[in-house]
Amino acid sequence: MTEHKGRLLALILTAAVAAPSVGATPFLASTQVDPGLALLDEIGMRADADNDGRITDVEINVFAQKAFPLLDADGNGSLDDEEMRGTPAMSGLAAFRDREQAYSASMGVVFDLFDRDGSGSVDAEEYRIGLTRGAVRADRDGDGALSRNEFRNAFFVSRALRRGLIE
Repeated sequence: MTEHKGRLLALILTAAVAAPSVGATPFLASTQVDPGLALLDEIGMRADADNDGRITDVEINVFAQKAFPLLDADGNGSLDDEEMRGTPAMSGLAAFRDREQAYSASMGVVFDLFDRDGSGSVDAEEYRIGLTRGAVRADRDGDGALSRNEFRNAFFVSRALRRGLIE
């Protein structure tokens, strides 16, 4: 795929995600403008399985179980740093915005935080534990769940993605 086609695909994917959906949940704001924030809200919406505007620890664990195989491109049961960076919508948006270096650095930090044993790979359990611990730290009001604001602004994965894609 040529660079032009790759950027065009990233723009189309971004526009599709940024478009308001019918029956939007509290996580996906219909007035969303920035494609990077729209992608973050889309992730939050998918994690918020019951669409109540809060992501509980149970929902984080279910999300981790569903997301991990999608990230594990080679199907070997672990993620390397390339797979962690390789999500097409995110890396495409970073390329479109000429933020590949910032995105790569931000996702490298996330990878290092998930790779608790320093093996150079992240297995499904490390991934789940990383998301769960991050959610606990981001729960600023201590209610046991992440609000949209806590997910966007305090959850370390969201903060890393924002730094890589937006800021």
